[in-house]
Amino acid sequence: MRMTRRSFVGAATFAGLGLAGCGARTSADSNDAAATWVVTEDDGLDCLTMEVSGGAVVAMTGDGWAPRDGFIQLQLGGGSIPGQEIESATSDGSALTVRLKTDDGPSTLDLVLTEYRLEPPEGFSLDRIESVAVDYGDGKPQELERAYK
Repeated sequence: MRMTRRSFVGAATFAGLGLAGCGARTSADSNDAAATWVVTEDDGLDCLTMEVSGGAVVAMTGDGWAPRDGFIQLQLGGGSIPGQEIESATSDGSALTVRLKTDDGPSTLDLVLTEYRLEPPEGFSLDRIESVAVDYGDGKPQELERAYK
């Protein structure tokens, strides 16, 4: 049987792709897999604060986050119409990424702060989260400032 160069390259490519998927999955791989968080709007949470020059602590007027006892508090600022709505929240390693739903309809120019409770999946340690980023609908997540308290 005679094999052409094209047949050889095709067979080698096929074999390489087949072997690439044969690696064993370790427990470290499963711990770093993206995890989905539970998101709840919570009007009972106080607004976030930040420390400014001179050591004064003031209310954070924009978007930010802070770790709490058993959850991450996320504060989003935006117009009251249509309001901010979270599509998903997932963590991968030490980063938590929140994706917002986009709305092309009319919006108001007022500023409303909305507080969210982001609860991790079962067995996930909040200490692992070092940064929170929000994707405002453009596919380019922006890292948020961590609040003082």
